[in-house]
Order: sequence, then C-alpha cells, then structure tokens
Amino acid sequence: MDCLAKLFFKPKDTGEVELDHEISSLFLFLGLALMGLAFFFNTPTEIWMGSIVILTSPANLITDYFALANIGATLMNAGFMTLTSLVLVRVHQVKMTGAIVAAIFTVAGFSFFGKNIYNSIPIILGVMLYARIVRLPFNRFMLQALFGTALGPLPSEITFNLGLPLAPGLILGFSAGILAGLVLPPLSAHFLRFHQGFSLYNIGFTAGIVGMFFLAILQGFGIEITTVAIVSSGNDLVLAVILGTLFTGMLLFGLMKNNWRLTGYRQFLNQPGKLASDFIMISGATLT
Repeated sequence: MDCLAKLFFKPKDTGEVELDHEISSLFLFLGLALMGLAFFFNTPTEIWMGSIVILTSPANLITDYFALANIGATLMNAGFMTLTSLVLVRVHQVKMTGAIVAAIFTVAGFSFFGKNIYNSIPIILGVMLYARIVRLPFNRFMLQALFGTALGPLPSEITFNLGLPLAPGLILGFSAGILAGLVLPPLSAHFLRFHQGFSLYNIGFTAGIVGMFFLAILQGFGIEITTVAIVSSGNDLVLAVILGTLFTGMLLFGLMKNNWRLTGYRQFLNQPGKLASDFIMISGATLT
C-alpha cells in the first residue's frame, strides 16, 4: 500500500511533481472507471470468458473486441491496459510529458481493438532488452515501448493463428515480439529523419515498416496472413456517453485549473505542432 501511495497520491512538492501526480490521477481514474463500467454491461463470468477470447485472438486489423467478445470484457481490457501503462511510467519515474500522455491514451484507445496484455508484454520486453544492451535507463525509451505496442498483432498472430501447438506458438510469438521491440528504438531514431518531424506518428511509421518486414518473412515460408473485418454495430450510444463524459471532464478540469478562462489559448494555437513539440511542457497541462 505504501508503494501505491508513493506512485499515485500527490506529495507536498509543487511544480512538475504536482503536475505529474495530477495527470497520473486522471489516468488512474480513467483506468478504474473503464474497469468499473465493464460490470454495467456484463456479468463477471461473461467478462472473464470474453477476456480469454480477447487474449487468445490473432488481433490483426480489424478485430473489434466489442464484436469479438463483449462490451464488458473490452472495457476491462482497456482499463487494465491503461493502468498497466500508468504503472510502467510511474515505476520508471518518467515525466508526464505531452508525448507520454499521448502514448497512454493511444494504448487505451487501441485496447478496444487489437491490443491486450499478452501481445504487448513481449514488445515492451524487447525495448527493455535494447536499453540493457546500450546500457541506458529504460525510461529513456518509454515512448518506444508504449507506442511500439502497435505491433501487438504480431505475437498474437504467430501464437494463435498459424496452426502451431500452444507451446511452440507461445515461444515463437513471444520471441517475435521481443525482436520487434528490440529494433524499434534505433529504427525510430533514424526514421525521424525521413519526415523531419512533420509526421506525429514516427514510432507508428517505424512499427509499420517492422511489421512489413515480419510479414515478408512469414510469406517467405508460404504463410498467408488473411485480413479480417470483425466490426460491431449498434453501440453508438454507449461510446458517445463514455467518450462524451471523458472529454467533458477533461475540458472542465482544464478550465477549472485555468480559473475558468481561456487565457493563453490563442498563443497555444500558434504553436507549430512539429515533432517533438510538447504542448504540456510549452503551455502547461491546463490548456493542453
């Protein structure tokens, strides 16, 4: 309990430490809220069974977890992935910059289709391994670890969709994920030169190139990867309420912290936005 208190509850310090804890509290609330909402839609048994379906699915685009499993299991997965990302950031003492906030939101969003704890762990481990090899702290590569989970379908596809026995599938899937995570940090640094910061999805671009490489290897062995389109319908109201509440809450929180004024917003809009412009570091969390 003491460890959790140090991670999430605001200390007496001010400035950057206070900002970090305020943003962390937002993600803590978001993760717990998503997990709590799960039980409004499905029973614990349904959520458990749906979670197993999610964890054992190939997960390649487009695999809508609402359609594949159920709403409750999907919300549980999204909440759990949000909290996992938050704990990873806090344990490794990474500042809550704009990029880190974007990374956690991205993990949360893609946990509704394609991303889960099984297919994310090996990629994060691969980034950790790279940090160990180059003898640098892992927190310097947190963005690559979080955004790099875009390659989550890779370990899931190899593990669950190639017709392999479970044990070899787990080993090969995990190994592929670790290898993908291992090459992401150096490649993303070099690929930044391709667009000179005019693409905000640099690590996503890198992940796409790495994914194409693994696809070519699989096709070289005569393995065809079929595209899927598992998409749900009729959940517009549910998503509108969840997202509307989230965005309204963020807007009200920002206005409250800014004394219910839009002071500085015009200057905020004048920011170029070129990578790596960090709105939180430049203009503060309230306007962002």
